[in-house]
Amino acid sequence: NSVVERYAERDPRPISLRQLTSLGRSLNRDKVLVSANFVREELLVRLARRIQDFQQLPFIVGTNPHIAHVYGLYWDAFDALLAVPAVATLDANAALCDLLSALLDSHMPVIPHLAIGLSEIPASHFSAEDVDRFMGAMVFSRIGRRVLGEHHLALTANFTRTWREQQAKHHGASGGDRIVNLRCRADRLVEHCSTMASAWFSETFSSTGIAPPRVVVDGHLHALIACIPSHAEYVLYELLKNSMAHTFKNAAPEAYARWRERRLEGQRELLNKVGPASGLTFRVSDTGGGIPNSVLAPSATSSDADTATLLRCEFTDGAVVPNEEEGHEWRPWKRDIHLRMHHLGLALPMAASFARYWGGGGLALHSMHGYGTDAYFRVPAGEGIEEDVVGWENKL
Repeated sequence: NSVVERYAERDPRPISLRQLTSLGRSLNRDKVLVSANFVREELLVRLARRIQDFQQLPFIVGTNPHIAHVYGLYWDAFDALLAVPAVATLDANAALCDLLSALLDSHMPVIPHLAIGLSEIPASHFSAEDVDRFMGAMVFSRIGRRVLGEHHLALTANFTRTWREQQAKHHGASGGDRIVNLRCRADRLVEHCSTMASAWFSETFSSTGIAPPRVVVDGHLHALIACIPSHAEYVLYELLKNSMAHTFKNAAPEAYARWRERRLEGQRELLNKVGPASGLTFRVSDTGGGIPNSVLAPSATSSDADTATLLRCEFTDGAVVPNEEEGHEWRPWKRDIHLRMHHLGLALPMAASFARYWGGGGLALHSMHGYGTDAYFRVPAGEGIEEDVVGWENKL
């Protein structure tokens, strides 16, 4: 299709937290329309490039029902956005927002579909390396498209509020919209994720009657970071949840109960370290037995944890996500979709993708088998950080 080729030839334009928040400050009609047209054009470019990726797959891969279903979703989204003319009025923006909302909902199960489809393809037709490259690009691209769509929906929602409500939102904790937070309190983020992980532990292991491990927070407790809270929340929740699960799994219940009383302060610990140049690092430490050397890939001990390692390390037995709290705006997933991520072993790889999405961010594992594991989640400094578009595009 010549139209797809024309859009695919254009490079995606990286966005930064500063760009997203600047639109939310002193919000007016012109900014809403500028955002609408930017989002429409950028989504067309990114969808076109992914459509071409599908078209370059081996025939047997493309004919898999799950792969073909996602390919159809991308084509439908591209055609729908292509039919939208340049947005010049607020009514036209409202129509675009309706379309974006519908697309966000319909594309929610894309990653589970791709994972199931690729798992059904023989390695002789599509190697593990090919799967990693393809899935990595799909996941990163999906994160970017959802950031663009959800941010524009939030801008439009803020614009429709009264001026007083807009001002309160602008000067409050959200930094001008409901997606980006330029002054996110690290300790509050950790406390919220700890509460969710503890609730997950209590529900998953309710038959044992054992209380969840205690999370001890130390370090720069009042550090502020610029981030998309839903991304940071996803990563921290997954690290805490898996750390708690492996701690329990690697100890007999009776020994665990006695050990918890004796080693309460050392069993779960989360440290925040911050530097003015490098940003902030969350270190999630546990003494849950560590990861066997046969499982932990060498690359995961020295740099970013790779997808294959995280797939093998994930604890998926009886995964349950706490019910969504009323009024809580940070939740980045639907309960049923997140459960499918767990059962497919995708939740931790997704967390790694969220961690690495913004340039300078990352996730690394350091483990001592027989003792415990340290997981380092790095959040880059400053609101000028950009999405790493070039990095994940070059992986294909």
